[in-house]
Amino acid sequence: MACGTPRATTPLPSVDTQPFLPSISRAIRVAQADAEAKPNDPAVIGRFGMVLHAHEQLAGAAACYQRALELEPARFDWPYLLARAAAASGDTSRAAAMFEQSLRLRPESIPARLGLGDAELTQGRNPEAARAFQAVLDRDAKQPQALFGLGRATNQPANYEKALAIYPAYGAAIFAWAQHLQRSGQPERAQAYMAQYPKLKTSGPPLEDGLMEAVRDLNAGPSRLLRQAQSAEAQGQLAAAVQLQLQALQLDPKLAQAHVNLISLYARLNQPKNAEAAYRAAIALAPNSADAYYNYGVLSGMSGQPAEARRAFERSLAIDPGNADAHHNLGALLQESGQLAAAARQFEQAIALNPAAANSHFQLGRLQANQKRYAEALSHLEKAAQSDDQATPTYLYALGATQARAGNREGARASLRAAFQQANRWGQLQLANAIDQDLARLK
Repeated sequence: MACGTPRATTPLPSVDTQPFLPSISRAIRVAQADAEAKPNDPAVIGRFGMVLHAHEQLAGAAACYQRALELEPARFDWPYLLARAAAASGDTSRAAAMFEQSLRLRPESIPARLGLGDAELTQGRNPEAARAFQAVLDRDAKQPQALFGLGRATNQPANYEKALAIYPAYGAAIFAWAQHLQRSGQPERAQAYMAQYPKLKTSGPPLEDGLMEAVRDLNAGPSRLLRQAQSAEAQGQLAAAVQLQLQALQLDPKLAQAHVNLISLYARLNQPKNAEAAYRAAIALAPNSADAYYNYGVLSGMSGQPAEARRAFERSLAIDPGNADAHHNLGALLQESGQLAAAARQFEQAIALNPAAANSHFQLGRLQANQKRYAEALSHLEKAAQSDDQATPTYLYALGATQARAGNREGARASLRAAFQQANRWGQLQLANAIDQDLARLK
């Protein structure tokens, strides 16, 4: 070795690949063989670490990153990735030190600065964490992770609300803000936020982090494919999402979540036989999957099988009684079959779980209006009418009609005028014409 060339002292890890899926085992073996063939090439060693990191072999990944850092101390990648591996394994002290080292090499890195803030916060070093998060906000005042972190570090809950204004689906911020609302005597608002939390608890704002994305792309198992399928579905590429789910099942035929996802995808593609097969496979692998029963309930409802849909929603709720959508859908089925009291109870459950559920307020309000319970009906219909989507004209129309039945002609005219405007806004011309006729009768 030439004079002055860095030397590595950290040995390469040895990994037992026996427990892994064949595709993962093969990827690790190839990366390990490359590293053993070139033990002083930091790029090859670092890639071995990234492959291990992608499959949650954090101790081995950290050893590779440390060796690569010893061989190439001026490269940002190695201390940053070492910090991420250390943080994931719970070694926050080492993570903080490595984030700091990476920032000396690249001070403008927002992912490294956020990582440092999180590591300091986990160690209870709140002033240091606050400085890290504030440094991010000095560069980008609308960075939601930094706002959330600063709120935690300084105990200033207003920052949670600011983060949610930028990214409303931020699960951790939803939970923290709901807790603050509960403590500050606003239980109804707290409940409305907490109703969103179960579905969004793992959701967070996107962060441009090319290194960690490169790590995730090296995953040779089904998780990468499921992530890609989710992205394709979000973009409306349903057929592509199906193919990605099927590829995931080729790697792991026992992956119940892929079958659960396929139920919904096939239903949306109007392929009921395939959806039925995916449902059977899902419950064979995971008989207590509430999502499988829920997705099958939706499929059955779309296929004109109300009895089958009802059984599926009831089974889903027996496993997960906190699913507001399942309560609402079951209520709709009960309403169609004339079981109005039971339907009302399901809509009430849906509202209790999600006070912002406009359609549940609407359906419950209609039931109560037909029973001449106008005060209760108007309360729910007013809440439904606060929405802003294509259903809003219908909600406002129902509110106006109920106000008229209750004797409030002035309120009815105001609601119907608003309904007329909204119907035109959404291009619902037939509905707008019906509303206009009712307005004429009220005059």
